[in-house]
Amino acid sequence: MPLLQDVFEAFPDVGINIDLKHAHPLLPKKVAELVKKHCRQHNTIWGSARESTASQLLKLEPSVALFFSTRSFVKVVLAFYCGLLPFLPLKESFLEIPLLTDEVVDYVKRRTGKGSKSSICCISLQTRSSVYLWLVRRVVENRSLIEHLKRRGIKTILWVGNCRKDFAEAYQLGADGVMTDYPLRLTNYLEQDAPVSQHARVRQAAATFSRVRRSSE
Repeated sequence: MPLLQDVFEAFPDVGINIDLKHAHPLLPKKVAELVKKHCRQHNTIWGSARESTASQLLKLEPSVALFFSTRSFVKVVLAFYCGLLPFLPLKESFLEIPLLTDEVVDYVKRRTGKGSKSSICCISLQTRSSVYLWLVRRVVENRSLIEHLKRRGIKTILWVGNCRKDFAEAYQLGADGVMTDYPLRLTNYLEQDAPVSQHARVRQAAATFSRVRRSSE
C-alpha cells in the first residue's frame, strides 16, 4: 500500500480527499506536515468523523478545506429543521454523506457492528448508525438543505456511486461530486450521459480546490 507521501509525489496536481479514521493523537499533525511540505493546501480536502480530530486539523492548517464531522453534520441537520441554520456559523467547506444504495447502507451497518457499545450513554453503535442513516435520508429527501449549503459556498459530495444509475441519482439529488471505486465509469458518464447542467456543477466544484478555504460565516 502506498504511503500518503508517495501519493502526493505521484499526483501533485490532483485533488485528494483525506479522511482520518484513527484517533492517534499524532496523526493529524503528521498529515498536516505532509500537506504543508508538498504545498497541497489548495487542492486537499480533509476531515474526520470524530469532532476532536476535525477540530485539530482546522487548528493545524485553517486554509485546507474541511468536511463535516458526524457531530457537526447532526448539528446542521437539527439547526435546519429548527429554522436556525441561517444563523449558525459554519467552518466546513464540504458535506460528505453516503448515497443510500443498498451496498452503502449495508457497509455502514457492518462497520458499526452488532451489539458493540459507544462511550456515549452506552448507546449501541448500531443504533447510532441507524440514526445517522435516518438523518442522511432527511437530507437527500429535502434538497433545501443542500441548496442552502450551496448558497453558502459549501459543496456536497455523495459516496459511493459505482454505476450510471448511482451517478444519475447523486446529481439529481443536488450533489456537486461523487466518490466512486470506478473513476473511468464516472468520467464516461459525465462525458456521455450527464446533462449539461451536471457538467457545469462538477466544474464549479472542481474549482473549489483552487481557492483558499472560505472564512466562517
